Amino acid sequence: MDNLVFWGVFFLLSGLTLLARVIFVIEIPVFRTLVGVFLILSGLKLLIGNSLPWPVKTAENEIFFRSETIHASKKPPAALQIAFSTVVLYLDRLEQPSAKEGVRINNLFSGSTIYLPCGIPVSITVDAVFAGVKMPDTNTPLFGRGSFTSDDFDPDIPHLAIDANCVFGSITFMYKQ
Repeated sequence: MDNLVFWGVFFLLSGLTLLARVIFVIEIPVFRTLVGVFLILSGLKLLIGNSLPWPVKTAENEIFFRSETIHASKKPPAALQIAFSTVVLYLDRLEQPSAKEGVRINNLFSGSTIYLPCGIPVSITVDAVFAGVKMPDTNTPLFGRGSFTSDDFDPDIPHLAIDANCVFGSITFMYKQ
């Protein structure tokens, strides 16, 4: 059910409700009926797989109500806002940075998998609230801060620094095999 079908059905049922009230002199609570029709159609749309009955416009770094696979080729994204989604982020093709590269990931009610680059020093800091975070060498509890540094990490050389926040979701950091 796309947006045109949704709104077409909604306006059709709204018009029929108003006509039934006027022509057949049926006492129908119009406002309550229209709100009920809207909620039913929105629920059907969610069950079918479309997220919302209205288009959601997001910026390039915002992922809401969908599944997405991102392949970062030369530079990592500076920030990702992920909500109610599933994301797979491939950082395994990054070029060696000439300075410290930073990535900020905010993960809310979502499941994310991040593939780390081999051969590039990596530093990860995660803050978790009711979340599961799996890093290459450790897991972070439901609450708290966790960190990971790759074996070749040195803060004085160019590296990839990932700062992630995860609330009611999960993030898995791993090296691609």
